[in-house]
Order: sequence, then structure tokens, then C-alpha cells
Amino acid sequence: MTSRKYGRIRQWTCVSLLGLCHGFGDFNAGLLLAIIGRHSGSDIVVMYLLYNILAFVGQPFAGLICDRLGHAHRWFHFGCLLSLFSLYLVWDHPELAITCSGIASAFYHSSGGSLAWKVGDKKVLVTGLFTAPGVFGLALGLTIAGQLSDNAFVFIGVTFFAIILILARLMSGIPILKESYNSQNSVLDTKLIGSIFGWLIILAIAARSFAWSMSQQSIFPIDYAVKLALAAAFGKLTASLLADRFGSLQVSIFSLTAAAILLAIGDHSPLWFFPAVIALQGSTGPMMAIVLQAWPRFPAFGSGLAQGLAVAIGGAPILILSTKTSITLYAAIGALALSGAIIFLISLSNNKRLSLQSN
Repeated sequence: MTSRKYGRIRQWTCVSLLGLCHGFGDFNAGLLLAIIGRHSGSDIVVMYLLYNILAFVGQPFAGLICDRLGHAHRWFHFGCLLSLFSLYLVWDHPELAITCSGIASAFYHSSGGSLAWKVGDKKVLVTGLFTAPGVFGLALGLTIAGQLSDNAFVFIGVTFFAIILILARLMSGIPILKESYNSQNSVLDTKLIGSIFGWLIILAIAARSFAWSMSQQSIFPIDYAVKLALAAAFGKLTASLLADRFGSLQVSIFSLTAAAILLAIGDHSPLWFFPAVIALQGSTGPMMAIVLQAWPRFPAFGSGLAQGLAVAIGGAPILILSTKTSITLYAAIGALALSGAIIFLISLSNNKRLSLQSN
């Protein structure tokens, strides 16, 4: 009994440290992007575009490498160390730094999401524990980059490296990391190509990502980034916990519906917008869990789709659409409605399929 309890503590400590490393990695990315934006003589737009292609579009490809070659924990450590390395390249080699940071992000997001899912017994809560620190880390890095001394950079590096070493040591003793995935319990397609339900979830995540980007533009400047990130992190954790009790589909539908209603009622008021952010981001973990169930044999690939490609697809229209407040807010509400409708249709279809199986 004591041994089993110790094992559970070890597992959940690993999940927490995975999330913490995710937060540090995105914090490093935020610092790097802010430094390049302020001091680099390079083309800023090209640099930002390069980072987003590598960090987001590249996630499913990095995930496939992790799934095909195995040892996802080693790929996670590789991504974290490369992220740390990129931060110290930024002053002299900004182009190389942004390339390394983007590749690092692709690997630690895709492998980290799959590791948290596996180590945490495939509970939805682990998706919240893993994703929540990331949004806060990125916002914090973007905000305080200009306030850090050289000693602060050294402290960040040493702390991050120490956490990576502790996580590596803890993970080396978890037998489940050596096991293969069992896809028998999934009601969704297990092939790499996935199923219509899996890709519909990706579309729903993309619509939610679009809503998140548009709603931010409609109301708040960068000065509110950390406060919004805290609200987003709280939403991810809370909804993921609730999803283990009430179901991922149900919590996703509720979160998206609540977010759309709050945005519509609030009409650019911060009093309503922060609860809307909590609700909107609350769907992150449950929807990611559904994707991971859709590709049970390829968890890193699924993690990369949910955290990377879908987010990139949702953010791409921002580059070409008008940023007028009235347009962005209504576009966000419409995107949330679309996302919720997709999840609702999947819920109906899934219930019907389970009913047929029981008969």
C-alpha cells in the first residue's frame, strides 16, 4: 500500500513538473520574442512568422517523431534544453535563436502533452496541469523581458535546468513509460489518419483559438497579458477537473456556450471579459483530451494537433482580417458558437454510437 501510494505521488509530481517545464519553456519563448522585437535588427515580422510556423505547425510532425521513435520523455528533455540554449543565443544570433526556440517548442509541447496524459492515467485533469503554466509563462516572458538583469537570466537558466534534471530522474523510475498504448477502449478511430470526429475536434479547437485571438484584440492591450493569462490558467485547471466528473464533451459545450454569452453580454467590459476568458480557456483541457482519445496510438501526434496545428489554423486569419473592435468581438462570438456546435454534434453522434454498441 505504501509502495502504491509512493508511486502515485511520483506520477503526479512528474505531471506537475511537466507543466512547470512547459511554463518555463514558454516563458523563455516570451523573453526571446520580446528581446528580438525590441533589439534585433532583423525583420521582426519574418522572425515572428518563422517562430510560429516551427512552434505550432511543426508540433504534429515533432509528435510523429516522438511516437515513431519512442522515448517521448527524452524528446521532452531535448525540447526543454534546446529552449534553454536558444535564450542564450538571442543577443548574438537572433535568427538561430528563434529557429531553435521554435523547434524546441514543437517538441516539448507534443511530447509533454503525451507524457502527462500517459503518466497521469489519462485523466483530463492532467491536460489542465500541463497546459495552464504555458499560457502564464508566455505572457510573463513577453511582459517582463525588459526588466531582467544578466543575473536574472542566469538564475532562470539554472532553475530550469535543475527542474529538467529532477524530472528526468523521477521519470526514469516510472514503468508505464516503457509500455505501449492500448487502443481497445477508445470509441474513436485508432489509425494515424484519424476519424471524422477527431478532425472535427481539431476544427472546433481552431475556431476556439480564433475566438481567443480576436477577443484579445477587441478589448485589451499587452499590459493586461499577465492578468488574462492567470484567468486562462485558472479556467484550464478548473474545467479539466470538472471534465473528469462530468465528461469532456459536456464541459466543453458548457464552457464555449458560457464564453459566447459572456462576451455578448459584456460588450467590451472587463468585468465580463475575465469570466469569459476563464470559460473560453476552460475548454482547452477537455478538448485536448478528446483529441488524445481520437489518436490513442499516436498521443504525441494528437497532442501536437491540439496544441499546435489547430491553434495555428485558428490564429492565421488574424493576419488578414480587420482588427476593428466591433468586427473582432462578433467574430469571436461567432467562432465560439461554431466550436460549440461542432462539439454538440459530436456529443450526439458519440452517444448514439455508444447506445448502438450497448445493444
